[in-house]
Amino acid sequence: MKRNKDLLEVGLGEELKKIAAKRADLERLENEAIRDMLAQDREYQILAGESLDQAIISTETAIQSSGATEDNGISDADFDEQHTGQLLEKPRVQKDRDDWEDPTN
Repeated sequence: MKRNKDLLEVGLGEELKKIAAKRADLERLENEAIRDMLAQDREYQILAGESLDQAIISTETAIQSSGATEDNGISDADFDEQHTGQLLEKPRVQKDRDDWEDPTN
């Protein structure tokens, strides 16, 4: 009986060692999968950041180019001077076809 018990304990010990080895292998595989996923995520973030930077640069270049080509010969200062007075004038309403009235009076 003692011999049988000893054999069972030895068999159990060997089985537990096999399970521990499998567990260690599974943990190694899990850690490797996590490292791979993090590396892929880092790579994607770098590529996405570069793409965003390129889009911003392209947009800024397009805006600068369109601003330079749409010059109508009027400087910003001249435009402001010409239009500021219009913005500060009181609004007028038309009572009749040829008669305008200041609504603030």
